[in-house]
Amino acid sequence: MRRAVKLRVASSSAMHKVFLIVTCLLSVAKETHHIPVCCIPTRRVITCSMKQFVDTSEHLWTVKTTKPGNISCQYDQRRLISDNFIIYNTTFFHGRQRYSIRLRGDFDPREPKRMLVSTLDMVPFSIETLLYQARNYSCGVVKMEILTGGRATQYDLRVKNSSIGFRPHSRCNRHFRRAAGHGRCIYSSECQRLIILGN
Repeated sequence: MRRAVKLRVASSSAMHKVFLIVTCLLSVAKETHHIPVCCIPTRRVITCSMKQFVDTSEHLWTVKTTKPGNISCQYDQRRLISDNFIIYNTTFFHGRQRYSIRLRGDFDPREPKRMLVSTLDMVPFSIETLLYQARNYSCGVVKMEILTGGRATQYDLRVKNSSIGFRPHSRCNRHFRRAAGHGRCIYSSECQRLIILGN
């Protein structure tokens, strides 16, 4: 059994360095029948809620991503949530090594589909925007504007654990392709076994 490696940082400057190190490291499912909702305005505006999307006790898996690097089995896990913010862990594997980083997401009261992600000592890391979701929040497409290093834009297709055995709704998948243009799958059935071994 492999023990999880947790990155614990005491100061904002040190935590910022950890993110830069991790960024460098990253660089070197039967069809569901849920009615999807597009969060990008078309003829009428439909407002997505990032808070509702992330407010789950389930693992929220990143199934596809445009992130560079060689990570796999990435998921977010809620620790606590309020009307204004969420504290959560982002966990991923690099090879067989597990990393877990605790983050804070502040919901934007003017833009419910958006949140500012930062370290626990409030060093900004990214702005996340929910571009697309299934009506029951089983999957969603998230745009990430990275605020550190080279300031990149990345996209994730995220799926709740209860829906991971099914392929994401075709429209959700299609919207990811439309937004990202490309991407790679970083989830496999092996991920479920790895997190059990890591607990």
